Amino acid sequence: MKMADFTGIVLAGGKSSRMGRDKGTLTLDGQTLQDRAAGILRQCFTEVLILRQDDQPGLGPIGGLQGLLEPRGGAPLGLGRGTTRAQGYVYLRLFFNWLVRYDYIERSPVARAEVPRKTAQHHLLSVKDVERLLELTAKTPRLRAWLVLGVFGGMRTSEVARALPEHIGETEILIPQTKSTDEVPRKRYVPILPALVRHLPKKWDCLGEDYIKRARQELVETMKWKEWPQNCLRHTAASMHLAMWQDAGKTAFFLGHSSPQMVNKTYARAVPQAEAERFWGL
Repeated sequence: MKMADFTGIVLAGGKSSRMGRDKGTLTLDGQTLQDRAAGILRQCFTEVLILRQDDQPGLGPIGGLQGLLEPRGGAPLGLGRGTTRAQGYVYLRLFFNWLVRYDYIERSPVARAEVPRKTAQHHLLSVKDVERLLELTAKTPRLRAWLVLGVFGGMRTSEVARALPEHIGETEILIPQTKSTDEVPRKRYVPILPALVRHLPKKWDCLGEDYIKRARQELVETMKWKEWPQNCLRHTAASMHLAMWQDAGKTAFFLGHSSPQMVNKTYARAVPQAEAERFWGL
């Protein structure tokens, strides 16, 4: 089975200083080495790219790694849609550090790559957008649960993916594990606000990416968007919450953040209070 949401990458950016010529263009049984490698990857990926030293002159394989971190179609090359450039850098660094740790390579090539520092863009939905999305998901409990847990619960995508009806209490939602990267599972409780109670269905099944992406794409087409705005549900919840209650500490607790200062810096005055009142009154 091929992975449609990921891109296979052939790093062909070396100088071939010992070989004396470009190794990627050497042929074996009438086929270049880089094309043979790409052919193997095509057995697993629907999209395969060859990154050569011409793309990032003088950087060799690092040029390929830099290319991996450049967004293309909503995500860095080779990484799942929704992955930011900074997240891509972290994933690559962890992978190569693992190779160094177990002596597969001597040093990590990512150490020479430029650390992404671009400020993340926050996509906010309007009250009209949310009203329309609620209308479109009225008869699909799975998609409705995914939508309202994000937009009225402020939950992370990974948290929503693990949410089940039995996690919903009278006043709080239990999140068994805060982040997928936590070595030791940590619980978090999300306060339940009236808007969430009004729109959350009683039953649903899996809310993971593989289960909702097709239905979400139908929403994108109906809304006439180019793609689903990254993290728009959580960012909207955060901005509306802070505008409504004017309390960065309370919003930080709502989101599971440890820094009210960061919340205030990121979300303060993103929307007027009147719009926030309309939003929480839906």
